[in-house]
Amino acid sequence: MDLVAQVRTCAVLIDPDFLPASPADFVQSLAQANHECRGIAYFSPSARSSAAACVQAGFGGAVSQLLPIEDLVEALRTVFLGGIYVDSGLVSALGNDDHVGCLDSLSGREQFVLEHVARGHSHKEIARLLALSIKTVETYKLRGTRKLGLSRKSSIVEYALRNDWLS
Repeated sequence: MDLVAQVRTCAVLIDPDFLPASPADFVQSLAQANHECRGIAYFSPSARSSAAACVQAGFGGAVSQLLPIEDLVEALRTVFLGGIYVDSGLVSALGNDDHVGCLDSLSGREQFVLEHVARGHSHKEIARLLALSIKTVETYKLRGTRKLGLSRKSSIVEYALRNDWLS
């Protein structure tokens, strides 16, 4: 954690089987060391449930160790830039949870932000519409995408289309 505290922004790639604490405790330790640092569960096929627990605890993403390097790079880039990346093989496991993927679990602001992201609006434009800071808009987006188990902007658009947000 000393190295984590020395860098401005970071993403930590870690196998859930080797976490030094529970996923929630690890997220808290990362936040204490560097509030901008986020974990990514780099899981083996046998550790899907551990990876799901990591995402539910607040990790920035989860990536199978079997994915090609390009997907790993995309996951690191997405999380580093403040997004959420969840391996498509894990999304189905997360979708079985009552709290993930449920539109009813979104607050009004989270849904508003996600709808406008799907329409192609920037965080700055959404912040102006809501008279909020850009950071607050980013937080609503992050919370909404976590609740829905979405990992990329394209998945937000797909979700918006399936739920008639863009009509």
